[in-house]
Amino acid sequence: MEAATIDDELWFWAMAVLNDIKTKFPFGAMNKVISVDIDEQQSGRALWDQNKIKKDFWLGKMIERYPALLEKLIREAEDSKPYLSVVMPVKNPAAVSDCLQNIFVQTFPDAELILINLGARVEMPTLPTNFRVINYPGGSFADAFNIGLRKAAGDYILFKDESSILPREALDIAAKAADDSKADVVHFAGHIQLEGNNGRFVLDDAPELKRDTPTLLDVPKQQRAIFWLQSKLSRRLDTKIFRRDFLLKHGITFAADHTEFSFQALIQAEKYLIVPQAFCFNR
Repeated sequence: MEAATIDDELWFWAMAVLNDIKTKFPFGAMNKVISVDIDEQQSGRALWDQNKIKKDFWLGKMIERYPALLEKLIREAEDSKPYLSVVMPVKNPAAVSDCLQNIFVQTFPDAELILINLGARVEMPTLPTNFRVINYPGGSFADAFNIGLRKAAGDYILFKDESSILPREALDIAAKAADDSKADVVHFAGHIQLEGNNGRFVLDDAPELKRDTPTLLDVPKQQRAIFWLQSKLSRRLDTKIFRRDFLLKHGITFAADHTEFSFQALIQAEKYLIVPQAFCFNR
């Protein structure tokens, strides 16, 4: 009652932190944000006044009473890592702004962006703390993807092309599929191919893949290779996410052609999940 007089939520959260009790945020549980009238915001009558300004005050009181709370928060922030890393090389200066915005609008909260700037001479805007820019002028896309693989901290990695576009909830969908299956590779068996102002849905074509729900690809490695050679499986890199520890364990990295990377992941994966839905738009 003294440290958090009108904020029971803050109290319960602080007690959980102090007692090393983890709080799991379920994928897909975040509601859509509903904006309030800007005039109400400015006049101080909106909940912003109560929930932001006064919550900061009570948080300060809690930290003053329990100094270990701040120490735990600092240590946890240093040790924490995102669930999903997006590695995105960019060479075209005109693409930088759209690429950043496409990740910025994603609804999934537990992701980082590693943008490898391959020589796009543009002034970067102020970026969120989970966005990192690595300048590597003159490098190849394979070099950039390998740098991103080394720098990524997420459990899973999406290697995104600068020409592809992710729907707002793409990372939510990818993370949920990965979390439910714990697969080495999550392969979205479809994308929207943009042609002019119209889109054409492209779906992988092996009969074994025509399923209604996400399914582990349980055919032998030889059959997987046949699918690949017959072009029954999409070779697009940005329709898949990869478990980082799996890539490191098998030493799977990028050479001049990224298709070898995808092929090795297909062959080496113990759990290869096929998700029968479109994941991204491709120009």
